[in-house]
Amino acid sequence: MGAVEWTALAVVSALTVVPGVAALSRGWLPWWLRGHVSSPRLWGGGEVTLGLGVVTGMISWHGQSRACPAGLVVGLCLLVCGAGVLAMSQRPRRAHRS
Repeated sequence: MGAVEWTALAVVSALTVVPGVAALSRGWLPWWLRGHVSSPRLWGGGEVTLGLGVVTGMISWHGQSRACPAGLVVGLCLLVCGAGVLAMSQRPRRAHRS
């Protein structure tokens, strides 16, 4: 991996894993999510899982052996599970009265 790929990996991990760890440890959420998330710690776990999936996929994609996509499959599974946990942490929408 070259310098551009490492920089992209650092940016992606900083944008996903750092807020997730802050939500897990302190219950802190970014300001734009405070009205939509019912459980900050659950959101943090989903964000960390999603971030690890993206980072695992990026590392395995640029790895030496592209013939064995096990790292990509693991990264995709982590990404989907993280997105599911993020969806579970959201507040349910109110039903509109007709």
